[in-house]
Amino acid sequence: MYQKNYSTEEDKGLLEKYNKKVTGARANVYFCVFRVGKKIKDLGQVEAFQKHMEREMDVINADPRQKDKNRVLIGNNNIVENVKNHVYGIKIRSNANIATDLVLTTGNGFYNSLPPQERETWIQENVKFLKENFGDNCIYATLHMDETTPHLHALIVPKFYNNEKNRYELSSNKYFDGIEKMRAWQDKYSNHMNKKFNNLIRGVRGSKAKHMDIKTYYSLITKKLDLIDDRQVLAYAKHSYLLEKRVKALEYTLMEIEKNEDTKDLVEKINKLDKNNKIYKETIRTITKKYGLKEKDILDIVSKIENKNDKKERER
Repeated sequence: MYQKNYSTEEDKGLLEKYNKKVTGARANVYFCVFRVGKKIKDLGQVEAFQKHMEREMDVINADPRQKDKNRVLIGNNNIVENVKNHVYGIKIRSNANIATDLVLTTGNGFYNSLPPQERETWIQENVKFLKENFGDNCIYATLHMDETTPHLHALIVPKFYNNEKNRYELSSNKYFDGIEKMRAWQDKYSNHMNKKFNNLIRGVRGSKAKHMDIKTYYSLITKKLDLIDDRQVLAYAKHSYLLEKRVKALEYTLMEIEKNEDTKDLVEKINKLDKNNKIYKETIRTITKKYGLKEKDILDIVSKIENKNDKKERER
């Protein structure tokens, strides 16, 4: 899962100024996002990619009720076999990148602002971009509608023919080597999408915006949570990462989840936390309902946090 933190407060300010200048009204211009994600080194990682993309495993940031709205746009759901077939006969170096995961999306709110026919146009323009730029090397693309912001994932297997050696090789560097190539992809993608949607613009050049992996959130529910993880979470919170719209969007209130004794106990425990742990209150409330986690897992987290607080008090 991917948590979308693609713009800094500075970027948002620039976007807001642009909107006011162009429209004189509320914001209706959005950033295009073309993100080069994880480099996949072996078939084991391809299998893990398939399980995540095709929801063959529990994905805590995805709403299982919306799963049926996801759809494969390029290739099929047998990703591992398709990768094997695509690289068949190629001598693969031990340090080679077999594939690269891409994410194509927009600022939150763009998709939902479109009428139905234009939503499909946005989807197909993304497919067109992938086919025009990667051809058969894009062996898979899927639309995920079960997360907060609709987005596409694509898997690129960089197969090229080496005329000098008279053989096929894998070379991800031909696509994604160096910052200039990365910037060029941002330019190319935003230009392509802007032709159909003039309210989609490129992100700010040189922005300090960074993608925050969902593993930051996973640290909140792992049973191996330790003091270092706590500090990291709190540090992210202070820099407004965990309190971005995704976490602040508490779509379900505590009243909706106070339906059994376990949940009431959870609320009671959370309310006992001191002010320094306010971030945990807000985060745990959100995760409990929004991501469909087991109450026991959340209670374990609360217990760990409380135990650490007690330990700190004793050490003072």
